[in-house]
Amino acid sequence: MANYYYFESLISNFTFGKHKYEPLCKVLLYDPEYIHWCVENIDTFYINPDIKSQIKDLFPLLDINDKFDGCFDYPAEFQDDDFVYNNYNDDYNERPTFERYGGSYAQDEMGYSDDEIDIIFDGDPSAYWNID
Repeated sequence: MANYYYFESLISNFTFGKHKYEPLCKVLLYDPEYIHWCVENIDTFYINPDIKSQIKDLFPLLDINDKFDGCFDYPAEFQDDDFVYNNYNDDYNERPTFERYGGSYAQDEMGYSDDEIDIIFDGDPSAYWNID
């Protein structure tokens, strides 16, 4: 079975390469060329399609071409309830929480977890408005 490199959320860590142990959002921010390299060179590189709009909102200058867009498609194996992600983020096994920033637009409307707000917006959910 092939190794799948799957990112469930923006704070899922890389389990390989030069950005091993770093979250997807950090790599998108500081080294977007590496994401494009992964898309072009790793056939089993996937990003949860549910976070595609978050990526577009947070990184509006990121070039999402046709090949990049394909990494948001679940392969058929992912739809099988018995499928196990071989390289799923072992370093982040906790479920995201939605407690500290309840009532904020970033959490209630956009769906960012507490951890995502801490990492992406440095703990300030109102910083969501400054992503342009």
